[in-house]
Amino acid sequence: MLKTTRLMVLILCMMLMGVGLLSPLAAQSEVILTVTAMEWMQDAFTAQNFAQFEADHPGVKVIFVPQGQDSFFPPAAYDIDSNLEGAANLVSRADVMLLNNYNLGIAMTRAGALLDLSPLIATDTTFNESDFIPAVWRSFQWDRGIWGIPVSASVLMLVYNAAAFDEAGLPYPAENWTLDDFGRAARALAQVNAQGEVTQPGMFSFNNTPLLRALLGQPFHSDESGSLQPRFATPELEALLEEWQALQAEGIIGFPGSQNFNFDDVPMSIGQSYQLTNPSSEGKRWEAVLLPGGLGGLNVEAFAVSAGTTHPELAYELAKYLSEHPVIVNRIFGDSPARRSLIGVEPEGAAIFRTRVPEDVRALLDRALENAIPVADLVLGDYINVALNKMQESGMAAQVALQEVEAKALADLQAAADYRSSSVVMVATPVPTPILGGSEIALRFRVSANISPLPNRAEWERLVEEFTAADPGVGFIELRTGFSGENQEEVDCYYQSFEVVSSMNLQDPPVLSLDPFLDADPNFDRSDIVAGALTSVQRENRIWGLPISVEPQVIWYNTGAFTEANIPLPRNGWTVNEFA
Repeated sequence: MLKTTRLMVLILCMMLMGVGLLSPLAAQSEVILTVTAMEWMQDAFTAQNFAQFEADHPGVKVIFVPQGQDSFFPPAAYDIDSNLEGAANLVSRADVMLLNNYNLGIAMTRAGALLDLSPLIATDTTFNESDFIPAVWRSFQWDRGIWGIPVSASVLMLVYNAAAFDEAGLPYPAENWTLDDFGRAARALAQVNAQGEVTQPGMFSFNNTPLLRALLGQPFHSDESGSLQPRFATPELEALLEEWQALQAEGIIGFPGSQNFNFDDVPMSIGQSYQLTNPSSEGKRWEAVLLPGGLGGLNVEAFAVSAGTTHPELAYELAKYLSEHPVIVNRIFGDSPARRSLIGVEPEGAAIFRTRVPEDVRALLDRALENAIPVADLVLGDYINVALNKMQESGMAAQVALQEVEAKALADLQAAADYRSSSVVMVATPVPTPILGGSEIALRFRVSANISPLPNRAEWERLVEEFTAADPGVGFIELRTGFSGENQEEVDCYYQSFEVVSSMNLQDPPVLSLDPFLDADPNFDRSDIVAGALTSVQRENRIWGLPISVEPQVIWYNTGAFTEANIPLPRNGWTVNEFA
């Protein structure tokens, strides 16, 4: 096997120039509020972005707590016990949480995990409900409560490959399409093998409920009494699911008989705007249309308040503040801010995670947002998917399947109410930053990696503890995480998951040369480092980082393909001509 000598070097610590020390908490008498979001967003939830809130609320300190895998748990429709346990763990992490329609559901609110914000909003003369896009604002409102302040929204539409429609001689999808229209198009676009088996469907989506809700023309629940209740077993929904299941059984919508197909090649799907700007291959022309009735689906992010907070009014004020902060709002993926006043506001130097699309697509997104289905309309949508699974797996009639899942939804909601009466929600007390002694320093250290949450965070925390215990001069190390290359100027040193020295601007180096420190360190042994690794972090005869691990690159090859083509296997010493 041919091997190359180029190394992938992990750089442990690049000491930044001109970075001050971390300011520890002044005293434990302060009111500490915690806010949690996904770990990769930590660079937006900084002391700088909390500063105005703390200035407006003297004596309050805001601390960021990264979410881990505990923010992902099964929907109630699939496992009510795991859902309630996951929700309880999540709301115990912090006073304020960034949630979305995948983990903020009705079982969580019925279980008493979240604070109902409606009384606080009703008495807040500064809160402007009209600033929100209406459907986005209503997305987390049910049972006469408001369970989150929306901050960002993404639109769900019917995304289709116009080139495939042209090739098949089909009219493009339209907002007045019925399920019959979708079925005819999917049948014409599906790929079929010589045995007549569907190998690629004409339409596929991981979540069909927005389209089913649009076709149905009404929510899957009733709330006339002010308490949301499932309403599945209706003649209209039964007929819709029977027709949908027939298309699924045919293999032209959803999974075909052979599930070995590329999702990106399916010519119709319920998708988001990024699919329009990132075509997966040549020969495709992705376009979009709103769902039947001119509606858009929604994914919404919102700040919610834990029912276990000991400072509900302050936590509400923090949630409102965060929903108005342009740096934080732009750090959240989405097609649009939830607030109209923040549309188009992009602070200089801030990371912008807003979808960039052409003007015609932006006009479509804006229309979808103004005519969107609130998330609240689909809060019981997972049970419809469970009903479809029952129909597909056992041949159950739609009427029976819907009756069963309606009974299950009622039982699950009762289980959530019972959970509320038998449990207590408490927000974990944050560990205060130690007060530094006169000779102690604090360091800010970032682990930069393109994965979140950090899978080995516990090992890094243990390393921090060992280092501070061994060095009496270091009183505290703040461990930060984030994507590679983000805001490294805000920390004292950092770990990078790939080699960056070769691309550094040494006219104005972003890091310190380590040579003076290494020369003065009697424990540093250059010969202990794998040959070539130290050279990879050297430029202009200076060392800019410490290599941690090496990853030799090799060529993998299929011996069967070589043998079949009667070609000698690759070997060391091959020339370019032999490769060619």
